[in-house]
Amino acid sequence: MRKYLKVSLKQLKQELSSVAAEAASGTTVEVTRYNKPFLRLLRAENSGVFVGHNVDNFSLKPLAIIVGNKSRQMKSSIVQELLKDRA
Repeated sequence: MRKYLKVSLKQLKQELSSVAAEAASGTTVEVTRYNKPFLRLLRAENSGVFVGHNVDNFSLKPLAIIVGNKSRQMKSSIVQELLKDRA
C-alpha cells in the first residue's frame, strides 16, 4: 500500500475509480492543477456511522399505507423499527 500519490486533475478525471480506490485504501492522494497542489483526497473516517445488525438481511415492510390522500400508520413506527435494528 502506498502512503502518498500525486496525480493531475486531468489524470483524476480519467482514472477516478482507481484513484478513489487508492484513497479508500489509506493512500493520501494529492491532486494538482497546473502543477500546483489543488486538493487532497483522504480515506473517510466512519466512526459516526452506525450500521444496524440487519443490514443486507431484511425485507422491506411498509410503515404506512396510503389510501387516497390519507395515510394510516402500520403497527410499528419508523422509530420502533430503527430501535429493533439497533438491539
